[in-house]
Amino acid sequence: FFLHTGAAFDLKNIVAICSINDGNKRENKQAIGYKGIGFKSVFAAHNDYVYIKTGDWSFRFDEKFSKEKKFGKCAWSLMPIHTPINELEQECFEQLENADKEYRVFIAMRHETDASLNAVQLEKVFTDERILLFIPNLSSVDVYIDQNGQLSNPYQVSKDSDNWSVGHFSYEVPEELSNAVKAYIRGGGKIPEKFKDISHVNISFAVPKVGRKLQKMEGGDVVFNYLPTELSLGLGFLVNADFVPNASRSGLHTIDWNKEIMTQCGKYFITKWWLKFIETENDYDLSSAFDIIPDFNINDAYAKCFEVGFNEQV
Repeated sequence: FFLHTGAAFDLKNIVAICSINDGNKRENKQAIGYKGIGFKSVFAAHNDYVYIKTGDWSFRFDEKFSKEKKFGKCAWSLMPIHTPINELEQECFEQLENADKEYRVFIAMRHETDASLNAVQLEKVFTDERILLFIPNLSSVDVYIDQNGQLSNPYQVSKDSDNWSVGHFSYEVPEELSNAVKAYIRGGGKIPEKFKDISHVNISFAVPKVGRKLQKMEGGDVVFNYLPTELSLGLGFLVNADFVPNASRSGLHTIDWNKEIMTQCGKYFITKWWLKFIETENDYDLSSAFDIIPDFNINDAYAKCFEVGFNEQV
């Protein structure tokens, strides 16, 4: 079960989650779905039944019902089925009835074989203290697990501003880059349509700190696309931006957009973020600020892009 206290879905939201690559968050860059952390990921996690209750909407996506009762082989994950609350299975009905009214979105997901198989992924995600650093409008997550009728709360994650120094910046996309992206998409390039309309890119950095002292990371310094990828550039801090991830979200798609945005990250590191530590030296240990300057000792194409941007500003 997934519950959140954000705004209830409206008609545009409902239409968007029942469509392919038709999200309605292109103009709302602070919406989580705008970042590519979309609803369709619940199906990638091998759930064959997903129920949603939000506002006056009550419906489900049901693979078994859609295939056996109605349409045979079909795109069931795009086919919402109106589901009155009193027709829900008992466990789902009880969870919904007992949920605090502050939760305006209620989602129930049933794994196709065994929900406990998701436990490994839950542990991987919610034992990572960095998981919420770059996600807007989300301050904390609590995970509850029902184990033989006993409800436990093994994972609680909150944004940690006390132990991390995080900087957020905005880069205005030049017309030349915007036109190149549009041409790439028109030519059949496999990137989300929303990138045609992006006028500004969010660029963020984060590094651990203890008191006034910044702590260069020794490992784990991966690139984020709002959630962590597996790509490490050996920079000693975290980099996040509106990159285009590869299909598995383990790294970045090899396209000019990502190369240019990574180059801008190198520029913004030195001119926007790092200089802040120097200009506010009373707030930070000055020597530790110099410690986080990258060594650039990894032979990776994106590390080289970052280095190019960095060197242009030094």
